[in-house]
Amino acid sequence: MLKLRFLVILLLLPLFSTLVQGQTDSASRPRRAQTSPPVTEGNDQRTSSADEAERLYKTGVKYGVAGQYREAASNFEQALKLNPGYADAYL
Repeated sequence: MLKLRFLVILLLLPLFSTLVQGQTDSASRPRRAQTSPPVTEGNDQRTSSADEAERLYKTGVKYGVAGQYREAASNFEQALKLNPGYADAYL
């Protein structure tokens, strides 16, 4: 039984070593980190409205925790007007 465990560990050791070292591509080189696309005027507008929606959502959560549910709902509705795809605000 001990020999079997030892063999399994020996077989799985290379797998664990690659996980510890990080992901590599087929040439065993580290992968490059993905960079975000350059910001254009259209992208900038979308980002600022998404940031504002997130700020409104977080403020709404604070109101909800404090028991001020009307104010929380108002903030969530405003966040959804700015970013209709913001799933957390629907919840």
